Amino acid sequence: MRAAHTLDIWRAHVDTLADRVAQLDTAATLSTPESVARARAAFVAARRAYKHVEVGLEYYVPSTSRSMNGPALPEVEESEGPEAVFPPTGFQVIEESLYGDDPLGEQDAVRQETATLRQLVTRARTMMQAQRATDDRIWDAAKLELARIGTLGLAGFDSPVAGHALREADAALEGVARSLAPYRADTPAWATLDSVMAAARTTLQAGTTREAFDHFAFIVTHGNPLARALRDTRVSLGIGTPAERRAFRMDAASVFDSAAFDVLAFAPLNTTPANGETVALGRQLFHDVRLSGDGRRACSSCHVPEQAFTDGRRVNTARGGAPLARNTPTVINSGLQLGVFSDLRTTYLEDQVTDVVENVDEMHGSLDATAALLARDPALAARFRTAFAGTGSPPVGRDADVTAARLRSALAAYQRSLTRLDSPVDRALRGEVAALTLEARRGFNLFVGKGKCATCHFLPLTTGTVPPMYQKSEVEVLGTPVRAVTARGSVDPDVGRYRLSRAEPHKYAFRTPSLRNVALTAPYMHNGAYPTLESVIDFYNRGGGAGIGIALENQTLPPDPLNLTAGEQRDLVTFLRALTDTTGTGRREGTDASTAHGGAHREGTIRSETVTRVRSRHVMMCRDPLPPPPIARHTMAMPALTPRVWTAAEVQALPDDPSHRYECVDGELLVSPTPRLAHQGAVTALTVLLESLARPAGIGTAFVAPSEWVLDPRTLVQPDLYVVPLTDGRRPRTNEERTEALLFVEILSPSTARFDRVVKRGRYQQAGIEYWIVDLDSRLVERWLPHDERPSIHADRLEWQPAGAASAFVIDLEPFFTEVLGPA
Repeated sequence: MRAAHTLDIWRAHVDTLADRVAQLDTAATLSTPESVARARAAFVAARRAYKHVEVGLEYYVPSTSRSMNGPALPEVEESEGPEAVFPPTGFQVIEESLYGDDPLGEQDAVRQETATLRQLVTRARTMMQAQRATDDRIWDAAKLELARIGTLGLAGFDSPVAGHALREADAALEGVARSLAPYRADTPAWATLDSVMAAARTTLQAGTTREAFDHFAFIVTHGNPLARALRDTRVSLGIGTPAERRAFRMDAASVFDSAAFDVLAFAPLNTTPANGETVALGRQLFHDVRLSGDGRRACSSCHVPEQAFTDGRRVNTARGGAPLARNTPTVINSGLQLGVFSDLRTTYLEDQVTDVVENVDEMHGSLDATAALLARDPALAARFRTAFAGTGSPPVGRDADVTAARLRSALAAYQRSLTRLDSPVDRALRGEVAALTLEARRGFNLFVGKGKCATCHFLPLTTGTVPPMYQKSEVEVLGTPVRAVTARGSVDPDVGRYRLSRAEPHKYAFRTPSLRNVALTAPYMHNGAYPTLESVIDFYNRGGGAGIGIALENQTLPPDPLNLTAGEQRDLVTFLRALTDTTGTGRREGTDASTAHGGAHREGTIRSETVTRVRSRHVMMCRDPLPPPPIARHTMAMPALTPRVWTAAEVQALPDDPSHRYECVDGELLVSPTPRLAHQGAVTALTVLLESLARPAGIGTAFVAPSEWVLDPRTLVQPDLYVVPLTDGRRPRTNEERTEALLFVEILSPSTARFDRVVKRGRYQQAGIEYWIVDLDSRLVERWLPHDERPSIHADRLEWQPAGAASAFVIDLEPFFTEVLGPA
């Protein structure tokens, strides 16, 4: 009865929508600025009516709903051939005309589209009349609508020109509340749901622009609590969930939850959960050169685990030595996207395996031939037998333990085990707000707001697979150049998806990739044209290809400049770096089974989160002297021994060694001798100097080695000197009070040059910390800001304005060097 009542509410809302669209049609006679204003007002009312019933339309008539409110881009029906290109329809097309540069000149287009929209609403009304509903479906629709608001609505996905995202998100929440009214009861769960819903709507109604809106705070304070309150209220009513498998798990409350996604929902329908043996087998095969035709190349030859499963090259080389066509993507989180390869030429990871192994330029092998070869390895055949025992597919024939199908399954299972969704961004969105720096939070808000990144890289996965159903992956035309330029660009000749579909809208179109671990996967774009995140953001900031002189009629990226300031671009880079989580993926053997499905195992991280804390006691580390052994041909491409990966905790347990300083960065152990006298004198002089500037101004205070700083579980450093903010106007007394660094300083010496200039510098920049290298021999200071590709060099004076300082501190370097070293 209650579900039927909700259906009646939705049908009434569709009737209201029909009335509002009819009024829009009447107002679409555009002859004067006043008529444009009336038409816009009618449009706002019509779309608000749509948002009131979006929760029902998207659940029960999704195709019609997409036609009513989908992107203003041509739709390609590839199954019907390259000519099956259908023009966009609905609200977003009308929005572009009404809110564009010349609405008066768009009268005919607006009239045509409003007429089409009226037909679509009539179709939706007819289809909704025939629907039947159950309680679990009504609440499931509400849950999906909350996810839709959080991932698409707030990002401005369906209001890209008018900028009405916040008011329309409020209308959508109102629609959810109305939908659930028949289930209302006087219970604590309902009281909580009402309270959280009211608070969320109040925030959306505050009148803030989308660009100035604190999207991060809304998700943490309102979005996620609302999703949890919705789930708790459903449970309190004794209502279950539909019995089906879906990417956004049926039992998850929010898409930002730690276990929100079911990786098998992106797999073929008959795929069963992989056991630890299957994942371990897949890992072994990933490193086995016998998969290639000539026994010289393994999957890991290009997808290097220690490099976030990329290779750091613009493009790799084909077997014959010629360059391949495209950049090597990471396979971390590859199981969380529908569609594989940059042109989406295969749907599932299993098909990807076949494509790569049998590609003449890549591995030039044969899965059948490889299976026959591996079957003659008794130990490996036994691993196959164990891994696939009880799978319901009994072997047939002499070599049936090792089959092409099982090779595909094992390799796909290993890739799906590389799911990692516990970056600082993830943890912050789940409530651990301190996991993100203020700069990264600003970057998140830019990503969703002014930068418009989240309208293509959908949160939280940052892929182009469209939430909340995750059944379709988008391709985009960016206008990527042959090489990174800022003017007079030439489009890269790779036509992307067009090579397969031959549909004109797909020319130069490529899959929208995940941005997770993007800080580790340079260079960027399908052709590796852009070497740094900064250069990529500059490309987008200019309007993509259109902004650098590439004219493509089908560019889907908005061609208008974003007008991001230099500071905003730095914040955006800081946010992107905080999307890093490679926990456990860099290990070539012996991975704990607990990581097989994206668990919270913390070992083996390539570069993990930027979480800072301080300890005050001296710590020691030492370098493991054993290099990895060579890899033998025709054997599993996995070294028998791997370099020791050290953690901060292990280093802290080492005995004191007054003659050396020990540190580790990303698991690499660094040892250097106790500094020389001049070195120690420089530290003392600079500490006094910085203390005299920062302390009286109430900005901060300085600490010196051997005080340590732990950036993450595998990175512990002892900067010669660092500056931290004051705590309540005083010097921090405890480790817990020292959680943020304003500045790191290292005094250069021959024994530490590589560590200071390369290893540590990169890690400090990733952490978003300003870094100075004092070169006593050259009497200069290298200053590295977090976004710098090259340092600024200072020999005479240096201006430093840390966070909180009203103006810059001026440091005269010549007196400093004279005090430490004597006259030049």
